[in-house]
Amino acid sequence: MGVFGALVTLGLFAYEILGIKKCHGLMAAGRRIEMLWGVENGQFKTRPQKVARIVNEPFAAGIIYPTVLAAWTFFAFAFVWPEGNPCVPLLLLAAGLAATLVFDELLKRADAKGANAPEASGSSETRESGGRPTPIRPPVVK
Repeated sequence: MGVFGALVTLGLFAYEILGIKKCHGLMAAGRRIEMLWGVENGQFKTRPQKVARIVNEPFAAGIIYPTVLAAWTFFAFAFVWPEGNPCVPLLLLAAGLAATLVFDELLKRADAKGANAPEASGSSETRESGGRPTPIRPPVVK
């Protein structure tokens, strides 16, 4: 039972990380569109990034999923390898949190790299104006 719970939790954690990565990509695309359209206070540019400088989506996932994985591992080892408790679950908890924090740092670096690259928008207007985006207005639908 504990092994099944641990595997399900690991699968959900992997799916959560994939969702965070997709969400990050969509938000970066939204920021590029706002930049191209000249939107000053758009929801992607002005989105709150963190609470108390640390709490964001990867951090929350890094707390929740490794904790549940550690609990299931504790349960699985309780009868099979009691000497391994609580060391193995605590190591899983620490490794999961550390891996998630590294993932968050990689996302931040990719974000900073994309924001500093003049080619980030992929448009010729940015290249021709010396790296500054030329606002492009959205089409007006009548």
